Amino acid sequence: MHFLRTILLICLLIVGSTTWAQHVYESIDYAHATSTDKVGMHCKLTFLAGSGKYNPTLQGTPRAVSLFSGNQLVIESLSNKCITKVVLHSAERNKQFKPYHFAASSGCFIVEDQAWSGQNRKMNLTNIAGEGMKIVRIEVYLDDLLPKQTTSMHFNETSFDIFEGFQLPTPILQGVTNEAAKEKLLYLSDDKNVLDCKADGSEVRTVSTGETILSVIYQGDELHAPCMASCIVRSWKDIREIASIGNFNILADEAHTSKLALKAAEVVHVKGKTAFINDDSGCLALHFPNTHPLKAGDILTGFILGKYVRNSYPGLVVENNALSHVKIEHKTVLSPLEVTGDKLALKNCVYGHMVNVIAKIKQGKHKILRLSTNEQDLKIEDILNVKPTLPKNNGCLGLTGLFYCYDNGTILFTPLQKNCIYNELVLDEYKPVNTIVYTPNTTVIVKRKLKAGRWNSICLPVDMEQNELKLIFGEHRLVQFSSVKDNKLHFKTALNLVAGMPYLLKTDSDINSWTLHNVNMDAINAMEITIQGVAFCGTFNVKELLNDGSEQFLSNNKLFIPANNTRLMPGLRAFFRFTRAAGAKQYDYVIDETTDAKLPTTNQYKETNELWFTLDGKPIKPEQRQRGQVYIKQNKKIIMPLRF
Repeated sequence: MHFLRTILLICLLIVGSTTWAQHVYESIDYAHATSTDKVGMHCKLTFLAGSGKYNPTLQGTPRAVSLFSGNQLVIESLSNKCITKVVLHSAERNKQFKPYHFAASSGCFIVEDQAWSGQNRKMNLTNIAGEGMKIVRIEVYLDDLLPKQTTSMHFNETSFDIFEGFQLPTPILQGVTNEAAKEKLLYLSDDKNVLDCKADGSEVRTVSTGETILSVIYQGDELHAPCMASCIVRSWKDIREIASIGNFNILADEAHTSKLALKAAEVVHVKGKTAFINDDSGCLALHFPNTHPLKAGDILTGFILGKYVRNSYPGLVVENNALSHVKIEHKTVLSPLEVTGDKLALKNCVYGHMVNVIAKIKQGKHKILRLSTNEQDLKIEDILNVKPTLPKNNGCLGLTGLFYCYDNGTILFTPLQKNCIYNELVLDEYKPVNTIVYTPNTTVIVKRKLKAGRWNSICLPVDMEQNELKLIFGEHRLVQFSSVKDNKLHFKTALNLVAGMPYLLKTDSDINSWTLHNVNMDAINAMEITIQGVAFCGTFNVKELLNDGSEQFLSNNKLFIPANNTRLMPGLRAFFRFTRAAGAKQYDYVIDETTDAKLPTTNQYKETNELWFTLDGKPIKPEQRQRGQVYIKQNKKIIMPLRF
């Protein structure tokens, strides 16, 4: 504080006191006053409501002026003399005013003297402390000096976060150029045990985590009056920086404040003071101390500060001005991505849509619902009290919400909305095993690619009637295996697709997937039709075909024998199985008595149609392959190049 006093005394010298100037002093005491406004011999005091909710008033015994937040005190000289100092005396014992309690039209505040120093014929003081100030006496000093050009200073924000390596915020000056004021700015920290710096604002050091007041003084010169501004600075020391939500969840550090990087994190749900955000690595809940502007669909980029907390899902208790370092883009809410239990890392939480969850109801006095996925138990934790609609029968479900894995055997599911559990079955040609269970009144999503203008084999565990086929596939032809005559495989037109039966299907356009509604799903097996040693076999799952020529599959209107190594065929298809005698023949296939093409039994499957697999043997789609990863193709390890 001695340093501050010395600097401000220098400011007073610059203000321009001279030996020949006539000094005038006037004191206004409110102990027995009857009004706030006063007119003295040399100056006039006027109290204004300003932006305050209440007017300044005289209160208490002895009397004192209550200057509420937003109120103004205007001091005016009644002559050509300049106001050089205004001293405020608090009615509260040991109460000291701070620089950040007031905003002034000009001048700088001297803490030790509880005074504003300047050189002008008028000075406005505004209470910006956020609390009332009780003033019992005001002293005004005036001198025979010429007024200096008024200057002012402010920050574009009221508070700032300072981390190790950060620079101090720069105030905005008015009335003097930044270049002229460059070497006349003094930076002062109110608590050097929190934040320390040199007087010129360099060598900033975060000493500890805490809050202090940063004051910046413009000292003025022969033409320009001094001014000052203050702001709140939050100093952050030893903060752990974390690169993703997933890392934050798994680290689970409840002891330290973390600086969590947000890289296009999406707000997926908002409830009260909590916002759930999700990125490519995981999901967590942001717990705000107050209301916040976030909405579902917002994209967040930047960083946020807070400590880890876990309920039934990971969360971050947000520190201070939470969103000051976050850029918010308002966008449309995206559909949740599919979540699989086997990909859920321990202690991590993800937001998404989990398909093919098996529900089993144990009957008894009290029905008990058990959920599972990929042989992992799944438990519902309705901590948000949304009261989701639970299934009443056994079946296959789709769940949308938060999925959290707290040990290797159980997944916690936290619903975010009431309608988040529903009957749904997803059939995927690339899944090793498609779940087929009895589910009434369900939605079935079929992920089976069909090439236009070609015969595609197909076998589904659901019925599709003629009108559904027309609605989904448009102009199409559906045929079923009917007979074998004279080395010809005969197929006849089928109007409806029967669950479990194998077919050939030709469409006019490419199809990637389709959805069937209100389906009563039965637990059935894929069937085969055998005629004279030739079997047309359906399969719901990925099928490993033999490479001895006895099993062949249809591709590009031709039959293919698997290559020398054993091959896998995607599911929801059909293949041909021949006896040794039948396999030695060459067949034509006939559609409604019209020969479409020969079915040679010597072709080998083209490389462009080969399936790729992960190292744990699971089929992987072309669009899911990642650069730099290792996959299996034709029983060989293939490394995907970093660049294509």
